Amino acid sequence: MMRDKIQGAVRVLLEEHYWRSRANADARKVADVLVELLQEVTLDIRSENEWSPEEPESLIRFVKVEDPFINDDLYQITQGLGGQQGFWEFVEEGKFQDLSRAAYDQILSHGWLYDFERGSPDYTRQVVRTPEEMFRDQKGCCLDFACLFAAILENMQAYPLIIRVSGNRFAHAIAGCWQEHPGGRPIILDSEFIRNAVRRKEMLIFETTGAARANAPVARESREWRQEGKGFLSFDQAVETARNLLLSQDVVVDFLIDVLAAR
Repeated sequence: MMRDKIQGAVRVLLEEHYWRSRANADARKVADVLVELLQEVTLDIRSENEWSPEEPESLIRFVKVEDPFINDDLYQITQGLGGQQGFWEFVEEGKFQDLSRAAYDQILSHGWLYDFERGSPDYTRQVVRTPEEMFRDQKGCCLDFACLFAAILENMQAYPLIIRVSGNRFAHAIAGCWQEHPGGRPIILDSEFIRNAVRRKEMLIFETTGAARANAPVARESREWRQEGKGFLSFDQAVETARNLLLSQDVVVDFLIDVLAAR
């Protein structure tokens, strides 16, 4: 898509240059055309990689369920689960913790780094890495990992969700899946509903950046946990970290995206 836009811009530029040259037009006008075309293409490309918290439901664009870069991980997860039983059978038996743990341990095995979010010229927006970019860079921020895990869980036929929380000078994303799916609502803004669902264990959430190496706590987890895990968190620690963060009274639950309902 981006390649087609760039090729189209170049084609238009050449045509413009040809006809303007025949008419002895000022070369500066040709340069102006190039600048305008490249600016338009650049803005289109940038918008494809950026997300605005003011449009929470649009985050679904970054849950790349069909990205080929996660296929090998899915295969390794099936082997780790025994290779015989299908994902749907685990879902039918309510083994969401087994599915989430297997996905978490697989991503942790890559040894990737936790990284701050990539910069955007528009400070109200955030650049989100695709799975391909995460595999290439071998790192990601909380939102990158949350979207990656949501894509993996969707492929596993679970009921993935992404939650965004915020507080004093910070915002953070965590992921997980429903264990008892309420159905129907792509976006949930009722913070007490979300917190009560966690308390009642209707959903399983975990700190996705626990699967990435970090030299310091990312989501208020124990510094000792990071040190003992050589920068990583175990799955159980990631679950406890996410639960504690979401239930903290000084943290605001901004929204929950039900990935399947948002499709």
